[in-house]
Amino acid sequence: AFENAAIGMAVLDLGSRRLGVNRAFCTLLGYSREELLAPGARDVTHPDDVAEDLVQRYARWPARLTPTSAKSVTFTSRGTSSGDT
Repeated sequence: AFENAAIGMAVLDLGSRRLGVNRAFCTLLGYSREELLAPGARDVTHPDDVAEDLVQRYARWPARLTPTSAKSVTFTSRGTSSGDT
């Protein structure tokens, strides 16, 4: 289900490192899976959205961890905005 989902998804650890990305996420951003999962991979979150992403990510921790959905702007490999993710 994850790999074949029509929407781009990434699995992050609590340190915001990407552990997995699906094909739609790679296509949306224009990066290969290897580029997005490489140690030190560039952050694709728009700087204006970083703080809000952190607030949403840690708002539920250490409570029961559940999947969350957040809107943020990301940068494609061409440096353009991908819109909401």
